[in-house]
Amino acid sequence: MSLTLKAYIAGLVSASAFALVATSLLIPVGSGIVPIHLESLAVVGRSDDLVGIGIGIAFWTVITLVMSALPVQLPNGTSVSVATAPIVAAMLLGGPTAAGWVALLGVTEARELRGQVPWYGTLVNHAGVTLPAIVGGLVLLGVQSAVGPIDDRFIGVLLDFLSAVVGATVVFALNLLFASATIALRTGEPLSMVIRSGAQLYWNMATLAPLAWLMQQMYLVAWWASLLFVLPLYTTRVAYHRFVEMREMFTQTIGALAEAVDARDKFTSNHSRRVMTMSVDIGRVRKVSAADLDALEW
Repeated sequence: MSLTLKAYIAGLVSASAFALVATSLLIPVGSGIVPIHLESLAVVGRSDDLVGIGIGIAFWTVITLVMSALPVQLPNGTSVSVATAPIVAAMLLGGPTAAGWVALLGVTEARELRGQVPWYGTLVNHAGVTLPAIVGGLVLLGVQSAVGPIDDRFIGVLLDFLSAVVGATVVFALNLLFASATIALRTGEPLSMVIRSGAQLYWNMATLAPLAWLMQQMYLVAWWASLLFVLPLYTTRVAYHRFVEMREMFTQTIGALAEAVDARDKFTSNHSRRVMTMSVDIGRVRKVSAADLDALEW
């Protein structure tokens, strides 16, 4: 591990820990995170009800844990997960403090528990989600504070939706930046190249923002109704997986055909693969787009 990568990990983890502690001490969790219709548990819907807040955070943490268990691995070494949607929903309900704790606890993977991920990798994975969730929550609070109360119900709902999209976009963008920076420092590739290689799938994840907003709205009506959105989240994850899988199958098919052609003569053995490797390396040095890199590889 390079000194630069060590400094980056230390800085990211320290910033994430400081942000979580600061928001926990200075910004109370919003009352929206407290689930209603829990009279049997004697939970009162108040922002200072620690039991209700704990139940609400635990609820969204469990959903995030389930979604985090099914990441989609990208060719550049990063992974995407639909767990961002419940994190954003918790942010909309409880603010940056709730989002930070849900992100910190909810992105735990089974690989980490089995010891398959180095300790510093676990720290980076959690910090790279927790810090964007907190910053997105702070941006959301700023936008809501700037807009102020709206008398018109339709305009109020519209502005609430737009502010949710803004906050979610900040979360997605920062998560992409931190994950790409980790890959770039680890592999030595330019940061812009790493970002572009997975940008198509990451930008598609922006569609999770409306879904997170709907989950939040349903939670305010009946907390159990937000569980209905687990199925759309899972189908979204399946679509991402199919996209990556089809691309890999296509590449493997072309590789098999090229090897079959090269196999005619021992002097041309692996010629196509060597040309492909050199072409892609030249493309990376020239900083071509991800689509052009795919074309060069094929």
